[in-house]
Amino acid sequence: MSKKKTDVIPEPEAVSLAPETPEVIQPAPEQETIRKAAVASDVGLNLRRGPGLEVQRVLADGEELALVDIPEDASIEGWCPVIAADGERGWVMSRYLCTLED
Repeated sequence: MSKKKTDVIPEPEAVSLAPETPEVIQPAPEQETIRKAAVASDVGLNLRRGPGLEVQRVLADGEELALVDIPEDASIEGWCPVIAADGERGWVMSRYLCTLED
């Protein structure tokens, strides 16, 4: 009997099907300038991990937040980094905020 020559088929490379997590821009604490704001939306406002990313929780209408200024070159149109009263950080759509006087 003669042996048949068989081609060795290489194993395919592993491919991750998980979506790539985009980098979230967060200002360094020493760069923060804090201003006060409140949610101005009857249905609440999504507090997100980053601009357009998953919702961490829903902020209530009237809930006070601290607005965090970020360098102009790092800003993302329409989004604003905030700190909630409980210290949780996230991003919100700025059009649903009203600024408060100190």
